[in-house]
Amino acid sequence: MRQFGFEQVVPRPIDTYVELHKLDRRGKHTEDWALRHVRYVTMWERRAELAVVGTPTYVPSNSGDYMGWYYSITRLFVSPLFRLPTHHY
Repeated sequence: MRQFGFEQVVPRPIDTYVELHKLDRRGKHTEDWALRHVRYVTMWERRAELAVVGTPTYVPSNSGDYMGWYYSITRLFVSPLFRLPTHHY
């Protein structure tokens, strides 16, 4: 949000829909997928209504709460340290 001139706050938790990620199409050739996913399709169609609205800020600053949250969820390395390449391109 900060890059758009808004106050950066810790985002509220969101549902990652674990059950949706477990879905598998194997053996379900007759499944009506549009009906099965109507909840998610509806959410997508309403995406403009669900957009995040921020509070404009005119003072560039970092919220301590936000930075603490950010560091707790950020990955510093994509792969384990022992797998980093030893050569350079």
